[in-house]
Amino acid sequence: APLTGEPLPWSVPRPDKPGENGSGKVMWAGMTVVQGEAFCKVTHTGLDTEIGKAAALVMANSGVQQGYFEKKIMDVIKMVIFLTLALTVIVFCIQTLVRDQDVHDTLIMCLSLIIGAVPIALPLVIQE
Repeated sequence: APLTGEPLPWSVPRPDKPGENGSGKVMWAGMTVVQGEAFCKVTHTGLDTEIGKAAALVMANSGVQQGYFEKKIMDVIKMVIFLTLALTVIVFCIQTLVRDQDVHDTLIMCLSLIIGAVPIALPLVIQE
């Protein structure tokens, strides 16, 4: 049980907790199925999971804030995204209204401009 650190495996289904109907059938991410088959339905993701709640508590109590460099990079990214969207609207208007180009082709071109101009992976590089 990676979440709880227990050395012994759990059996599912198990008895429900008092007042929590169906809690005996709950499995958490990271559990290992040793035997049998299961049909699972994801009910919580991200910070709504047990591990996510623990991570949120750690982040809230760690006092870590966004640094100066990270703030400036995020400001640059926001500016690039804004300029990209503004220029894409201008290009779309010129291509469709002035040059009388096909709307479908112009939309594909504008989508290519947006994808090429927005630095998607930059925030990931900063977090590492």
